[in-house]
Amino acid sequence: MRGTVERRSTELEPIPTASLGLLVALLSAGCGAAPTEPTEPLLEASASLAAPPGLPESRAPEAPSAGPEQLAEAGFVSTARTSGRAREGMQLVPAGPYWTGCDKGRDPFCREQDEAFRQVELGDYQIDTFEVTVRNYAACVDAGACDATRMGGFDDREDDEWMYCNWGKAGKDEHPINCVSWDQADTYCRWAGKRLPSAAEWEKAARGTDRRAYPWGDEMISCEYAVTNETSKATDKGCGENTTQPVGSRPRGVSPYGVHDIVGNVWEWTADRYVPPPGAKNVRDNERVGKGGCWGSGNPWNSRISWSHHYPADYRSNIRLGFRCAADVERAQAATASR
Repeated sequence: MRGTVERRSTELEPIPTASLGLLVALLSAGCGAAPTEPTEPLLEASASLAAPPGLPESRAPEAPSAGPEQLAEAGFVSTARTSGRAREGMQLVPAGPYWTGCDKGRDPFCREQDEAFRQVELGDYQIDTFEVTVRNYAACVDAGACDATRMGGFDDREDDEWMYCNWGKAGKDEHPINCVSWDQADTYCRWAGKRLPSAAEWEKAARGTDRRAYPWGDEMISCEYAVTNETSKATDKGCGENTTQPVGSRPRGVSPYGVHDIVGNVWEWTADRYVPPPGAKNVRDNERVGKGGCWGSGNPWNSRISWSHHYPADYRSNIRLGFRCAADVERAQAATASR
């Protein structure tokens, strides 16, 4: 039975940048342990804004793209509508309804506090084919628009977690950037003439228009589809390599709209502010929502499309957090025409 269709605009109200707060403690194992109290957020979408003062009118280098032949070899047939309007390195997500929430009739990991599974309608938009890489982010740093301080580890200490931050590491240029705060991700996307996707946009890009639990369908997460910790053993993180892997390395896990690694490799910041449920404790005013599974955990419950995480916007010491950008179709057309 089809649910009620809600209309959710992608024209969003601006939210001011929150003041810096104390960092929260990093989750101790994998991509996160099961919460002790309901933490599924109510989402308050943030805005697509003009670039902050002082940022150059520059564009980031485009991520490498997997061509039709590569996808065909992997057994993937795209269902995305490609009208030629999408920028290079981005995928067009057409306007229309999609399913959001947790499908309690099909998903054994749904919880009582999860939002009801229902249809929501979004306008069209574009989203990056791949997560922003170390090489992409370095171009923004070189242009003087992005900040790279304290990205090499926890408070610049070379502790056990430091080795997992990709910034400044040899051979990691095509890996997703991690150890990056929401503020840094937002700045990069604005510099690139884009913005962070809302949680709703992220979810539709991952799921398409059907009821699937993962971008590839309902089959449990594994290294066939995503860069993950398939066995949940510490030595097997990142599909046995104990790290992220180059973007696009799991083409069988591509979403119905041709988006790679949207589950797996790194969690991804979204534009949305976290709105805690009544009675929630230890929540800061500037927390933002992250989505997707990551290289450090193979837990099927926190790798589903419907799952969300939340961290302070200035929190940059998470080895599992990265991002990708989105863009309004109209803005992207104008940018393309002005070249």
